[in-house]
Amino acid sequence: MRVDMRPKVFVRVMRVEMAFIGLSVFMIFAIPLYFLKFRHKIEVYQAKAEAKKKVEMKREAEKLQNQYMDNLQRRKEEGDSLTTAEKGALMDDFDMARKIKELEAQVAQ
Repeated sequence: MRVDMRPKVFVRVMRVEMAFIGLSVFMIFAIPLYFLKFRHKIEVYQAKAEAKKKVEMKREAEKLQNQYMDNLQRRKEEGDSLTTAEKGALMDDFDMARKIKELEAQVAQ
């Protein structure tokens, strides 16, 4: 294939070549930057989801703590004589206290 070397044709050919080179350089830099931006958006979304999960776990721990305190208060008002049912309720309170500590440990992480 013969290239016509007249000035007008040569300039047109060079413009096309320069356009392809410019487009190639642009794509070399633009595509990785786009994916970095996309990765950042994913990280932000994950951080928000994690924060929301921690808030939910904290609310659950507070709810269990309040329930635990209510049970203790009720037990104090009723007296200290423990029947079998009350011993079972007391064990439930210990389980609840353990769950509260586990949730607080997870929130602290």
